Amino acid sequence: MKQKIIIGVLSIWYLVGIIGFHSDFFYVFSVLTPLNMMLSFWALYVTSKKSDRLKLVLLLIYFVGLSVEIIGINTGIPFGTYVYLDGLGSKIMGTPLVIGLNWVLLSWAAVQSASYFSIQNKLFKWAIAILIMLIIDMVMEPVAPDLRMWVFEGSGPGFMNYLGWALVSALVHGFLVREVDDHRNHTALAIIGLQIIFFSSFQFWPLN
Repeated sequence: MKQKIIIGVLSIWYLVGIIGFHSDFFYVFSVLTPLNMMLSFWALYVTSKKSDRLKLVLLLIYFVGLSVEIIGINTGIPFGTYVYLDGLGSKIMGTPLVIGLNWVLLSWAAVQSASYFSIQNKLFKWAIAILIMLIIDMVMEPVAPDLRMWVFEGSGPGFMNYLGWALVSALVHGFLVREVDDHRNHTALAIIGLQIIFFSSFQFWPLN
């Protein structure tokens, strides 16, 4: 029952977000993006099985994700040349602090969602989780500039971005698949689905 309520609240929250971005309150919804990440993470956290070791792994992923993004912003490696806009809140060295949480949220949800496709084979689960992350990135990238999240130099993200995203995902999922059990968390799957629906909606219903 708790999961159904949480998934219902998340679904309404994401739907309100889609509509809100198309309203006269675009700026308000834009600055609420970090809050959306936090709410989604909270929903995932309270519905997931967690060991002390897993909590340490999640903390590690936060700093790995944040560090990789700081390196990426300042060197162009491993994602290409891009810059963060002001929709993701406070920054350190040009990188939003909340972006590390985004890596934790998406990678943890992806690994748990992969359990729906593979119960015991951790290698297959690892590969499915990477594929899920790539799908999310592919639907995020085209609309990220319009949502005041980030923008790539030139014509947009290229092959290097998706390769870098896959490699970083492979690294963090390598830690996670050993710590996340095979419990099927419906909230994790819902978060992945809602993320895909949310970002895809702006391609079918453009902001401009």
